[in-house]
Amino acid sequence: MVMENLTGSFVIPQNHPSIAGHFPGHPVVPGVVLLAEVERLFKAHFEDIQILKVVQAKFNRPVTPEQTVRISVDWMETKTPGQWKASFKLFTEVGTLAASGQMLLELQV
Repeated sequence: MVMENLTGSFVIPQNHPSIAGHFPGHPVVPGVVLLAEVERLFKAHFEDIQILKVVQAKFNRPVTPEQTVRISVDWMETKTPGQWKASFKLFTEVGTLAASGQMLLELQV
């Protein structure tokens, strides 16, 4: 089976609960919030998907509140039926790579 690449975008608002304590005076969106947005993209496209683990995550540049972030996901099949490796990249609105990584997922298709 061939999985189609996914794309999406999101904006974390200034009033998001994680922002207040994540560097007062210089707010930055926490990495876990960025990863949650990648998961939200998966769940928007697949009814029954489970993230088994984050294989790798690298945060290249800070993402600030109210900044538009674009997500791009490429799929790699694994040797285990029903499991896929998702390679993701997050870009800011000016095209700068903000984060990248891989997640291992189990998918019922």
